[in-house]
Amino acid sequence: MIDFQKMRRLIPAEKRLREAMQKQTDETALTEAHDKIRAELDEQQNELREALKQCEAGTMRTFLELRYLQGMTAREIATALNYSEQYVSRILKRGEQETII
Repeated sequence: MIDFQKMRRLIPAEKRLREAMQKQTDETALTEAHDKIRAELDEQQNELREALKQCEAGTMRTFLELRYLQGMTAREIATALNYSEQYVSRILKRGEQETII
């Protein structure tokens, strides 16, 4: 089962760790933490890719791919595709519910 809450936590955590690794503070500890988060995120993303294969191509599928496979926020998606942020959020929520079922 796809855990969207977990993915919402992992995406920014992975980005923060990647940025910290670029600063090279404690590289070994950061690399291990990053690898663990990346593995969990990869697993969830692979499950989502499989679930999306069952969905028809369309707005919902595009929004889910941009949010959970590309790591874009609802605001970024709305800006990039010229939709309101509220609309994007509503479609993402609906897509999450339908993809879980």
